[in-house]
Amino acid sequence: MVTERSARRLIVVVGAVAGIVLRVAIHTTALGRPDSDEVLTGLMVRHLGDAGFPTFVWGQHYGGTAWLPVVAASIGLFGDNLVGLRVPNLVLSVINVWLFYRLARRSLPELWSALAAVLFWIGPPATLWFGIHEQLFYPPTTALGLGLLLLAHRMVERPGRWTDAAGFGFLAGVGWWTGANVVYFAVPAAVWAVWAVWAGAPNRSGWDSARMR
Repeated sequence: MVTERSARRLIVVVGAVAGIVLRVAIHTTALGRPDSDEVLTGLMVRHLGDAGFPTFVWGQHYGGTAWLPVVAASIGLFGDNLVGLRVPNLVLSVINVWLFYRLARRSLPELWSALAAVLFWIGPPATLWFGIHEQLFYPPTTALGLGLLLLAHRMVERPGRWTDAAGFGFLAGVGWWTGANVVYFAVPAAVWAVWAVWAGAPNRSGWDSARMR
C-alpha cells in the first residue's frame, strides 16, 4: 500500500532528478550558449574593483549588482568559466524552491506542498533558462520576492515582532535595487499583511505550524 509519505518521497526524488537533468541539458546544449547579457556579467566580474563597485549593470540605470560579489566568489572558487559563472544561480534555484515550499506549507498539506515545489523546480521553461544563465538579477529578484512573501506571513502570524518587519524592509530595499520587478511581490505582500493584521487574522493553525518557523 502506498502511503502519503512514500508518495511524497517518490514525487520529490523523481522531480529532483528531472530538474537536474533539465538543467544539465540546458547547460550542455545550444540552449546553454552564453548570450551578451551573460558575457557582460563575466566581464563585470573580471573588472570588479578596477573603478570602484558598479551600482548597476554597465550602461544601464537598472539591474542592481548586489549579486555580483557572489558570482565573483564562485568564479574564484570554480574558475573563470561557464561553470563558475553559473553555480550561484543553480544554488539560488534550490533556495527558491525551498522558499516556495515554505510558503506552500502555510496553505497546503505536506503532499501538495511537495508537489507544488517540484513543479516550481522543473518549470516553467523560462524560469529554467533564466535560472541557468547568469544575468545578475532575475533569480535573485525571485528569491527576494519569495522572502518578502514569507516574511509577510510571519508578520501576520506573529504580529508585533519587529525583526520580521525590519527584514521585510531590508529585502524590499535590496530587491528594489536588484530589480524593479520585485514590486510584484512587495506591494501585494505588504497590502495583504497590513490588512490581515488590521483585521485580526488568527495565527496559522492546521498544517504543522511548528515546522514553519
